[in-house]
Amino acid sequence: MFVTPLLFAIVATLAWQETSATNVLPCKLRKGHNVDVRSVKISGCEKYPCKLKRKTTVHVEMDFVPNLNIEPGNLRANVHALIVGVNVPFFEIDGKDVCQKVFKEKDGSMSKVGCPLQKGQKYVYKDSFHVHNIYPKIKTSVHWQLSEGRSSTPVGCFNVPIQITD
Repeated sequence: MFVTPLLFAIVATLAWQETSATNVLPCKLRKGHNVDVRSVKISGCEKYPCKLKRKTTVHVEMDFVPNLNIEPGNLRANVHALIVGVNVPFFEIDGKDVCQKVFKEKDGSMSKVGCPLQKGQKYVYKDSFHVHNIYPKIKTSVHWQLSEGRSSTPVGCFNVPIQITD
């Protein structure tokens, strides 16, 4: 009885680890703001637009190097989709502190490190969101940004075209 869920968890973990990097679009930031995003992985996204199936959970992983030190509780996610010219936030993620979702690779394995984050060091941000059944079936673009909470300075950012499907 315990073997089946355990086997499923192992297979799901291995499948996620084998996800290749997703081609994303760079963010257009204000002059003087630059971010160092090394790679982004979005589960199930092989090509544009990323097809996000309703009633599923999408996993996002971003390797980034912050351009400033981040204190505990001061790493915010700003995530929204452009729908009919209006930025619509992903309520599960947008504006939330995501320090607890930051990892660091050491000796070939990932360890949760949280904040503080040190300028110039590589980190991995891992998050997920549910594609709700009420989401309209549309093609749009998602803007995903990590910012320092006090100054709103971007530390990691990307845009990706998506399509919500059944």
